[in-house]
Amino acid sequence: MAERPFSDPPPAGAAGVANGAGGSAGTGKHTFSQYVLDLSGVQRATAESVGILRFRTRTRGFRALFKHRYADFVVQEVTKSGKVISNPTDEVVGEEKAPPPPTPDLAKAKQELEAAIGAEKAAALLAFVDECKTKKGDDNDSEANSSTANGSGTSNSKEIQDDRGNGGRGRQGKKNRKRKRGNGRSFIIPGLNDKEVRTKVHEVVRHHLVGFDSTAHVPSTKNEKGDQSTDKAIQVFEGRAQKKWGSRFKKTRPYLHFTLQKKNTDTMSCINSIAKVTRKKSKSFGYAGTKDKRAISFQRVSAFQIDHKKLQQATRTCLNRTVRIGSFEYKDTPLKLGDLKGNRFVVILRDVQPSESDDNFDCDAVIRNAAEALSANGFVNYYGLQRFGTGTIPTWMVGQAILCMDYCKAVSLILMPRSDDRKDVQEARETFKATGDIGRVLQMMPRYMHLEKSLLLALRDLGPKQALQALLRLPRGMRMMYVHSVQSLIWNRIASERLTMGTEEDAKYRDRALPGDLVYENEESSDGCPEKEDRQDDRSLPKVKVLSAETTSNYTVFDVVIPTPGIDVVIPPNLKEKYEKFQRELGVDFINTKRHNFPEAVLTGNYRKLLTKAQNLEVEVLRYRDEDECLADPDILFADLGGNRKSGSGKNRIENPAESKMADGAMDIQQGKGNVEGRGNVNEGRLEQSGEAQNPPERIAAKISFTLPSSSYATQAIRELVKTTVGRKE
Repeated sequence: MAERPFSDPPPAGAAGVANGAGGSAGTGKHTFSQYVLDLSGVQRATAESVGILRFRTRTRGFRALFKHRYADFVVQEVTKSGKVISNPTDEVVGEEKAPPPPTPDLAKAKQELEAAIGAEKAAALLAFVDECKTKKGDDNDSEANSSTANGSGTSNSKEIQDDRGNGGRGRQGKKNRKRKRGNGRSFIIPGLNDKEVRTKVHEVVRHHLVGFDSTAHVPSTKNEKGDQSTDKAIQVFEGRAQKKWGSRFKKTRPYLHFTLQKKNTDTMSCINSIAKVTRKKSKSFGYAGTKDKRAISFQRVSAFQIDHKKLQQATRTCLNRTVRIGSFEYKDTPLKLGDLKGNRFVVILRDVQPSESDDNFDCDAVIRNAAEALSANGFVNYYGLQRFGTGTIPTWMVGQAILCMDYCKAVSLILMPRSDDRKDVQEARETFKATGDIGRVLQMMPRYMHLEKSLLLALRDLGPKQALQALLRLPRGMRMMYVHSVQSLIWNRIASERLTMGTEEDAKYRDRALPGDLVYENEESSDGCPEKEDRQDDRSLPKVKVLSAETTSNYTVFDVVIPTPGIDVVIPPNLKEKYEKFQRELGVDFINTKRHNFPEAVLTGNYRKLLTKAQNLEVEVLRYRDEDECLADPDILFADLGGNRKSGSGKNRIENPAESKMADGAMDIQQGKGNVEGRGNVNEGRLEQSGEAQNPPERIAAKISFTLPSSSYATQAIRELVKTTVGRKE
């Protein structure tokens, strides 16, 4: 039976990709042969396949080259206060410094100890300290000496081993306590059940008794009834090197906020790299939103309990080619997803040319007219192509398999060979397909293939029949991304359907709200309303209402919201049949997923504006000759991590232009062509023409600057501007 291409949606009423393993056709039987799948019919996501079909206006478009250099696409986060994040500096705000260390004073120590534990115990402790200093040369005795508080006995080694102090319990706790105490003598002060008294003794030991430290101690003795003693004690011992003064200092502002500038890396990968070089966990870092990979981006990040000097030194040493940090500020709260107002974009469209059918092309006029129309009429707030992945396998297909509970299919879509892989990755995938030898595949798979390696390790540890558990080993953000992409696909299709409703001939009609549309009950709830889609359990959705024929005159199409499908959203009556139709075609049901065995498949849904506007839009038409000339602002150029600034001929240049080109191809914007499949080289073939290289013709570029609310895609604004899909150049 021939396998249906994955790029086509399953027929209405079918179970989508949920049926079986998807036509497994392996090269041979092996332990993991159920994950072998023929992906020859799969195609990467295109604008049409993910529902991006409509334009807001009918202005004249043009052709251009998009993202030729990293500096041609700059993203600057806009904070809730409206501040646009720019180049990081060395400024530090709100740093808390530990107080100066106290001067050791035995006389003061005696006075404070007598007040806390009594003169007898204080004298015994100080005598122990003097004895240790006198017999310092005998510290290597095989059995540590121990004195009781009255000085009349010693504690045996078992009592010391039973110590249950601050070092913690278990094997690691014993190891930490042993490292802390070393092999020196110790002195136990019993009968300290008052916590304030114990705290005072710890302070005196650490401030005034140089070379000694203390920890909590629970005696192993029993009382008269034979029960374990509950008396608490403190064990004072000769410590090894004490912690640096200030390490115990608790900050009231433990979160370090800083500006992150990155190039050619996505936010999650960048955070993981920073966490690795600073030896912190990734969850110690927070950010308001993810930024584009193929760009130079600026955003704020928070880190828990880390010093700015250590962080800066680590990034400069290990990540200086792609990451730069600065503008430090210590705060008492972390950053969370959605803690932003929007993003400021600076986009340069190179080599602007007329469309093939446009004979009378006034470049300046066309660019400015298109920009004015974009500013006035806005654009369709589609989820961009990057939402659905840039590889051969669109993320919505993996999400569809998960939602249909075909977990073998989902694993196969992630692990099977792809036509656009690098050679080493392709060889590793082919080896898994042919042999199922996970150990060998893990050795062949490059280090940066984190997702695939995590999945392979899970399959190796759990066995071939544990596809669901293997998927649950993936990072939660990735699992959410897969199911959210299915939501986004349905939203795009619904938005396109909504824009076809009404009379297209009536230009005013398309600006009206229609009966059955949804709008926010309180418009203030929509101001910068973030889509908290990464929080599965977030149910604080804004309230909406359904418009009737009598209330539509009070609203415009800019007030209309479209829900992403979920268990808590209101479905607009005028689009309910379309929602049901698209879900049937995909074989999914977002309404009845409360008992789904994949946790991230239970989604509340959200509301998203049908249209959005580009705010503070600015246009500048530039002329240039060298196709690699940097056209970005000097401040951005200074932050361009691809090379050093170089002055010459009054132009902003860098020493190595190829360093800042897009690594896997620029994007060619051609009117009427959704050019997304190609992965050709940047400006392939142009430099081979010697005549142009010696005297290149004048070229035109459009520099567009604008601000968008959070969760809106700049690529969709550019699409509306040029009237075509934004994709890679073939």
